[in-house]
Amino acid sequence: MDSIFKSNIGRRMLLLAAVSMFPVLTALAVSGWLAVQQSQARLAHESQALAQATGNHLDYILRQNLERLNNIQFAPGIDIEDGDPEPERRAVHSTYLGSIFDTVFITDLKGTVLWVEPSRPDFVGADISAYPPVAQAIFSKKPIISDAFRQPAGERSLVYIISTLRNREGQVAGLVGGEIDPVKASLRELILPVRLGATSYIDIIDGNGVVVASSDPQRTFTAATDSREVVSELARLPNAPWSVAVSQSKAEALAPIRALESRFVIAGLVSLVFVFMLSWGMARSLVKPIGQLKAVAQNITQGNLLQPVPWLGSDEIGELGRSFDIMRLELKKSLEEIQEWNRQLEAKIEERTRQLQDSYREIERKEAARGQLLQKILMVQEEERKRVARELHDETTQSILGLAMRLEAAAAIPDSEVGRIKKMLNDVRKLAVDTLDSVHKVIFDLRPSVLDDLGLLSAIRWYVQNRLGELGIKARVEVTGDERELPPQVEIALFRVAQEAITNIAKHAQAHNALVNVEFRDAAVALEIEDDGRGLDVSSLNPPAGETQGLGLLGMRERILLLGGTFQIESKPDSGTHITVAVPLGQ
Repeated sequence: MDSIFKSNIGRRMLLLAAVSMFPVLTALAVSGWLAVQQSQARLAHESQALAQATGNHLDYILRQNLERLNNIQFAPGIDIEDGDPEPERRAVHSTYLGSIFDTVFITDLKGTVLWVEPSRPDFVGADISAYPPVAQAIFSKKPIISDAFRQPAGERSLVYIISTLRNREGQVAGLVGGEIDPVKASLRELILPVRLGATSYIDIIDGNGVVVASSDPQRTFTAATDSREVVSELARLPNAPWSVAVSQSKAEALAPIRALESRFVIAGLVSLVFVFMLSWGMARSLVKPIGQLKAVAQNITQGNLLQPVPWLGSDEIGELGRSFDIMRLELKKSLEEIQEWNRQLEAKIEERTRQLQDSYREIERKEAARGQLLQKILMVQEEERKRVARELHDETTQSILGLAMRLEAAAAIPDSEVGRIKKMLNDVRKLAVDTLDSVHKVIFDLRPSVLDDLGLLSAIRWYVQNRLGELGIKARVEVTGDERELPPQVEIALFRVAQEAITNIAKHAQAHNALVNVEFRDAAVALEIEDDGRGLDVSSLNPPAGETQGLGLLGMRERILLLGGTFQIESKPDSGTHITVAVPLGQ
C-alpha cells in the first residue's frame, strides 16, 4: 500500500478513480432524482386520470338521470293542468325504476308536491318552495343539479336534480325532480368499482366544498380540506357544480419512490467501494513493471543498446517492454539505413532537378508557341488592315474621284442645258449616296454599332440580312437554349467568326441557302454556320508561309482558340461548308 502512495502514477490513478467516480455518482444522483420526479409526476397523472375518469362517469350518470327527468314531459298524456294524475304517475314510476333517485316528484310552479314515487302520503301536497334548489328552479325555470342542502324542517341533507315541465302551450307549468340521500348507497356505488389502496379514497364534492359521497362513508358531509399528509388530485364535472377528488396518504403514495431512492443510494455506495478497490489493484499491478521499464529506458537513452529488456509479463506493460526491445534492435538497424536513405535522397534530388529542367524547357517551348501565335494574330490583323485599305482604295476613293469628275463636267455645261445639268447632278447625288454606303460598310466591318446597341443575335441577323438577303440567298438565324448576355470578348469573337463566314458565303460559296444557329448551353455558347455552296478545301486553313489564301478562316480559328474554345470546319468541294464554334463561359 505504501509503495502505491509513494509512486506518482499510483497516486494519480487513485485520484483519477476518485475524480472519475464524481461524475458517475453525480449522474447516478441526478438519474435517481429524475426518476423520483418522474414517479411523482406519474403518480399525480394517474391520480388525475382516475379522478377525471370517475368525474366523467359521474357526470354521464347525472346527465342521463337529468334527461330522464326532462323526458317525463314527453310521455303520453302528460299535462299537470288537466286534473288526470294517472299519466304523471306512470311516467314518474317508470323514471324512478331506472334512476339513481331515492324519490322522484312533480310540483307545480308554487312548489307544491303533486305526485311522488315511491308513495309518500305525507310528502304529497307539501310546499317545498323553500328548498333552495326548488326555489332556484322556480326562479330560473332551468334544469339544475344542486349542492347538498339540509331540509328546513328536518335533519337530513339531500341532493336534488330538477328539470322543468311544460304544458301544451310550451309554457313552464311545473317541476320534476329527483331526490338523492347521500347517506344511502346510490351515489357511493358509482365510485366503489374503482380499486384503491389501503389509505386511498374518492370523494364527490359539491360546489360548497362538502363531501356528498365518498368511498369512505365516514367522510360524507364533511368539509373537503387540504392536508399535508394526503396527496389529492381534483377533477371538475363539466355539467354539474361538483368535483371528484382522489386522495391517498403520502406514506402510501410515496412508498415506491422512497424505496427507489434507497436503491439509488445503496447502488452509489457499492459502486464507489468497487471502483476504489479496482483502482487500488490496478495501481499495484502497474507500479512495479513501470519502474523496471523506466530503468530500461534510461539505459537506451544512454546509448546502451546491448542490454535486453527483461520479461515484464504478457499484458500491455509486457507488450510495451517487448516493444522497447524491438526498438533497441531497430535503432541499430536504422543507423545503418540512414546512410542509404541519404544516398537515395541525393538521387531523388538529381532526378527532381532533371524534372525541373524538363519543365523549364517545356515552358520555353510554350513561350515560343505563344510567340508564333502572336505572329499569326499580327499577320491576320495586318491582312485586315490591307483589306480595309484595299476597299477604301478600290471603292471609296474611286467613287470620290468619279464624284469630283462629274462635278467638274457639270460645271463645264452651258447654263442653257439645264436638263442635262440636273441629270448629271442626280448622278452625282446617287454616286455620293453609294460612296456613303460604302464608307458605312467599311465602318461596320471595322466595328458594327448594332453589336454594341442590340447585342450578338441582333447584329448577326442584321449582317445576314444585309449581306445575304440582297444577293437572293435564303438565310435564317435560329437560337437554341435560353438567351442571355455574354461577355464582350465572347460576343465580338463570335460576331467576327459569323461575319467572316457570311462574307465567304456572299463572295465565294455561290450558295442558295444558309443557316446560322446560336446555341446557349449551360457552361458554353456555340455557333454553327452552314451553307449549300460549292465548298472549299480544308487544307487551305494552313497555307504555306507567304500565301494569304485561307487567312480569314485562320483568323476565325485563332480568335476562338484565344478564348479557350474549339473551332471545327467540315467542307468538301460542291458539298457546302459547315463551321462549328464553341466557347466556354465563366472562365
